[in-house]
Amino acid sequence: MAKLISYSLILSLLLVCTNTYSQRDKTNPIIYFEGFIGGALGKAPGFFIGEAINYQYKNNLFTVKASATFELGATIVPVVFLPIPVVEQETSAGELAVMYGYRTISKGHSYSFSLGVSINEFSQNRVDANNSQFVFQTNYAGLPTM
Repeated sequence: MAKLISYSLILSLLLVCTNTYSQRDKTNPIIYFEGFIGGALGKAPGFFIGEAINYQYKNNLFTVKASATFELGATIVPVVFLPIPVVEQETSAGELAVMYGYRTISKGHSYSFSLGVSINEFSQNRVDANNSQFVFQTNYAGLPTM
């Protein structure tokens, strides 16, 4: 999961300055990348980051998307007279998706809709009744839309 987050962050930073221009009359295949960053709510609230590579042939759009969400928690550790914050990852969620959709261009703007399948991972640090820490982790399949 940490590898996915690292790769997502690096790729997103590389793609921040990349502009994608839609071309109305181009009929050959188009490949473009997109990165996204923001906040997340729900079972894994926190920081959200991801990227996607898209391949378009005519109006058919094929997408591979990877995204990750992670929540960081801070604990204050007193050292002599100086409190030192320790940052730990509390919750994380990752998704790898493959999607197929339709993309069209109208008046210089592109519009698309995609549906696919995904593999998801959810991980959360928890404390049980005996005050012991453990990691709750689950994997599941999903139906992403974009």
